[in-house]
Amino acid sequence: MEVSRTEVGINEKFSIKVRVEDVSGSVTIEFPRKMVIVEARGRVRGSSVEFIAPGEVEITALFKEEGTYTLPTYIAVNGTLLIPSNTVTVSVVGPENLEYLEKSLRSKLADLRRRFRTLHEKAMRYRAMVREAMAQVLSESESLLFQAARHLIEAGGKLVRPVLFLLAVEFSGGDPEQLVLAAAGAEFGHVASLIHDDIIDGDETRRGVEAVHVRYGIPLAIL
Repeated sequence: MEVSRTEVGINEKFSIKVRVEDVSGSVTIEFPRKMVIVEARGRVRGSSVEFIAPGEVEITALFKEEGTYTLPTYIAVNGTLLIPSNTVTVSVVGPENLEYLEKSLRSKLADLRRRFRTLHEKAMRYRAMVREAMAQVLSESESLLFQAARHLIEAGGKLVRPVLFLLAVEFSGGDPEQLVLAAAGAEFGHVASLIHDDIIDGDETRRGVEAVHVRYGIPLAIL
């Protein structure tokens, strides 16, 4: 059994999904009498739903009173009562508790925003570190090959791969600053694949500038 929410307000609709696979025949699922079945794929009788197994039934329901309810109350297969092996507890709260829930959700949302801001700041710092490392590598020579390599890299790029790599290093307990060159190597490899893609596809621009093979020729671009 699955429910869309385990905490709902009074008169707040939620959905229930019940799947019966191991038996065949007529199945009756009884729910708490204080639960109102609004809609169901099956035959509704008061607080119970009947359907043919094996199969699945979806139910839309609500509660009129506060409380904690266990779903379902019982299951009958071909007239034989069975103890449900998979039950779900649903808490129904009133307006006063809903105000508390709203404050709790706002607090959780504020925490998520704080975590995202921290993650974003780390990502921007790591991106700057990778850019600096790549610039240092590419400043070692003024040869035409290095100029071609700088051409596309200096045009920009999000550096998603090296940033994710360094974040993974940090989250696993490593020191990202010791692996900046490795992260830069991942980005160099990605840029090289873009250069080759442009040659194969015949694209003339990349990141708003001339493709490397257009400006420097195909042989140099392949290198």
